[in-house]
Amino acid sequence: MRRRLAVFLSLAALVTSASACGHDSTIAKAFRNRGVKGRYVYAGSGRTVTIPWRFNAALALDGRGKYALDVDVAVRGEGDRNTSYGTYAVDNDRLRLSSDRGGETHELVIRGDSLVAETDVGGSVILRLVGVPKPVFVRER
Repeated sequence: MRRRLAVFLSLAALVTSASACGHDSTIAKAFRNRGVKGRYVYAGSGRTVTIPWRFNAALALDGRGKYALDVDVAVRGEGDRNTSYGTYAVDNDRLRLSSDRGGETHELVIRGDSLVAETDVGGSVILRLVGVPKPVFVRER
């Protein structure tokens, strides 16, 4: 029992000191990445200038910094399905996704059990004009 307590306190001290030093240790990152582990889904549909569209996405975070993103889009009934993979990291209230394809990164804001897509002002205006709601991924239970 004492040995378990000593190991636990040592790990807790290590994580606390790593956070206080202002740099991330591998252990501190692992604890944060596990906090968002799970499957998050988004579904949207509508009509834009009489053109029907549907968008479904599922984001799976493994708790070790790897993700899989399944996207299913249909416009006028013609669909396209795609799965991408990559790594993710948690930085305060931000979830950063980096694609294995390279160069492609996305940022989501962590709000409880939801992940809200970050868009710049231009992107937000375009989404509103087209009638697409801001993407919010919700954790499945």
